[in-house]
Amino acid sequence: MLRHLKLNKNFLYFFFVIIGISTIFYQVNFEDYWIDEMQSFWIADPKLSLSETIQRHKIDYHTPILFNLVLKYFLILFNYNPEVARYLPFIFGSLFLIIIGPITYQVKKDNTFLFTTLIACLSIYTIKYSQEVRPYSLLLLTSALNIYFFLKLLNEIENNKKNKIFYIIFSVINYSTNPFS
Repeated sequence: MLRHLKLNKNFLYFFFVIIGISTIFYQVNFEDYWIDEMQSFWIADPKLSLSETIQRHKIDYHTPILFNLVLKYFLILFNYNPEVARYLPFIFGSLFLIIIGPITYQVKKDNTFLFTTLIACLSIYTIKYSQEVRPYSLLLLTSALNIYFFLKLLNEIENNKKNKIFYIIFSVINYSTNPFS
């Protein structure tokens, strides 16, 4: 009986995540670009050298350059196209939806992770920011990973260097995405 309940929990978790990813993917390119999305797209032009990208970023962009560099290399791999650029935040938002359940389960080892996953999957902020070429979905993902490894550090009995290293790495990436993180 307990095994059956555990299977149902996992099924519900993955069902919620699939629903969340589907809601992000649905109409991912429905709206036109906002001015700051155009600016990120302009800065991340793959035809530019790294120094030219940095120069464009310095003109009038008020967040760190990490997201624009990741976007630049994403566009080099796939295509310099406004529709393609929106898939990078989609990936970050989807990864966030996958990680939010295990984070909640570390805090409270009961069915709360299902509720948290459902709320995150249906959150208009998660959906909208994962459809826009802005650094917010990367910030959300790195914040979640930062919290995940911080909780692993708190919950471990012996000293695990791997969790410390990942916590420091995601703290640096998080700060490099937004200075207010």
